[in-house]
Amino acid sequence: MNEFSRTTDERTDSPPTFTTTCAENIQSLVVSGEIDVRSRADFAACVDDLIGERHPFVLDCSDVQFISVGGLSIIETLSAKARRLGVPWTLVAAHPVRRPLSLLKMDADIVFTDSTAEAVTYLSSTTVLDETLAEPMSA
Repeated sequence: MNEFSRTTDERTDSPPTFTTTCAENIQSLVVSGEIDVRSRADFAACVDDLIGERHPFVLDCSDVQFISVGGLSIIETLSAKARRLGVPWTLVAAHPVRRPLSLLKMDADIVFTDSTAEAVTYLSSTTVLDETLAEPMSA
């Protein structure tokens, strides 16, 4: 076995945790651990809850160490649904999530931010701008 090999015995499974937080009326789903075939359904349910509220939100996957193609497709579907519904959102993601999204060209419509705080600032300014544009102009 060369130094780059990794057997299943060496893999440390990290069951994911899903935590919802709220800052400045922007909800965040913070995900940590591994998104694989065993946790895909839970991840999809949490994401569906977020988009179902139709408010701006942050998906924070910065502590995800591994994501399967199934997990990536959930993010891609989320992006398409948010675009269709007009719901602004951002993805906070480190290399294990961001890189495969980029390689598979699933990231075209995703706004990436480096932190949840940056995402909240971005979404707050986007929401204010959208509300301003939606208000009727006075004569």
